[in-house]
Amino acid sequence: MFKCLEFKKNIKFLLAIALFGLLIPFYVSSMERFNPSCKKILKNEIPKNIFEEDFAIYNGIRYPIISSGTEKFVYEYGSEYVLIKYKELYDSKNKIYFSNFSKELSCLINLEHENIIKLIGCNEPDKILIEERASFNLNSFLSQSKSIGPKTKTKIAKDIASGLAYMHANDFVHRDLKLENIVIFEQSKNGKKYVTAKIIDFGYSNNCFKDSDYSKNNYAIGTIFYVDPRYWELYRVTSSTESQNIEYHKYSDIFAFGILMYEIFYQLSVCEYYNSNVFSFNKKIRNMYSIKSFDFRKQVYVANAYVDENWRPPLDDEKVDPKINDLIKRCWDNDPEKRPTAEQIVIELQDYFNELNNN
Repeated sequence: MFKCLEFKKNIKFLLAIALFGLLIPFYVSSMERFNPSCKKILKNEIPKNIFEEDFAIYNGIRYPIISSGTEKFVYEYGSEYVLIKYKELYDSKNKIYFSNFSKELSCLINLEHENIIKLIGCNEPDKILIEERASFNLNSFLSQSKSIGPKTKTKIAKDIASGLAYMHANDFVHRDLKLENIVIFEQSKNGKKYVTAKIIDFGYSNNCFKDSDYSKNNYAIGTIFYVDPRYWELYRVTSSTESQNIEYHKYSDIFAFGILMYEIFYQLSVCEYYNSNVFSFNKKIRNMYSIKSFDFRKQVYVANAYVDENWRPPLDDEKVDPKINDLIKRCWDNDPEKRPTAEQIVIELQDYFNELNNN
C-alpha cells in the first residue's frame, strides 16, 4: 500500500516537472516580448513585413498609420499600443545610412518613469519599437481644448518637469523638447477626467559625459524655436547648417521647457506667434544672407532675435499668474546659470498646484 502511494507521488512529481517544462517556453516568450532588456523581444512570424505610408502589415496583421515624419512611421498597434518603424536616413557628408532607433531604444531601456513613455517591446533587426498609446500629443490637446483650466495646465507642466528631472538625475539630456514630443493620457475617475503628460522621442537624446553636464554634437540639434540662445551664440547661422563641437547642457532642456510652459499656459504656439507678429520675408534679409531655403532663413531670424534682441513672446500678468510668468522668464533666461534646475521647477509647480487646490 505504501509503495502504491509512493508510486503515485512520484507520478505526480514527474507530471509536474513535465508540465513546468512545457510552460517554460511560453513564459520565456512572454518575457522576451515585454522585457525591454532583451535583445530580441518581438520575433517575426512571417518572412516579410510590409511598411507603407498608409498602413503596415506586421506579423501578418494589417495596422493603419497614425503619423509619419522624417525619421519614422507610427502605426496603430491595437487600442493600447503603437508600432514605430524607424527609417534609415542617408548622411550625405559621411556617405552612410543611419537611424535614431538604437539611441531611442537605449534611452527607453535605461529610463523608467511615470512621465516618460513606456517601452513595451522591440524588434532590433527591423528597427521597430512598441510603445504605449497616448490619447493626444500636447499640440493637439492644446489646440482642441480651448478652455483648459490652470490646474490642468499646471499638472501637465509639472509632469513634464518631473520626467525631465528624472532624466537629468540620470545624466540624460533630451535635446528636442517641444509640443509634438509630449503626449497626453486621459483617464476618467468618478466622472472626472484626469490627464498625465509623458515625454517621448529620444532619438536625439544623449547621456552626458561622466565628468561634465555637457553632451556634444557636430551638427545642429533640436527645433529652432526651442533651441537655447547659448547654442546660437556658439553657432551663428550663416551659410551652413553644420557646427563644430556644440555643447548641449542640461540647462538647454530648461530653456526649451520655458518655451513649452509659455505654450501651455497661454495656449499659443511660439512658432505661430513669431510668424504672425515678427517674422517677415523681405528682399533685404534674403540678399544679406543669400539664402533660398524657407526653413534656413527662419533660422537666421530666430538666432538673431533670440541672441541680439533678447526676443521672447510677451508675458501678460492679467492672463497668466505672475508666479508662472516669473518661472517662465527664469527658464528662458539668456544666462544658463540663472535658469532653475528641473528639480526646482517641480517643487515650484507642485507648490503652485497645491495653492490652486486650496483656493
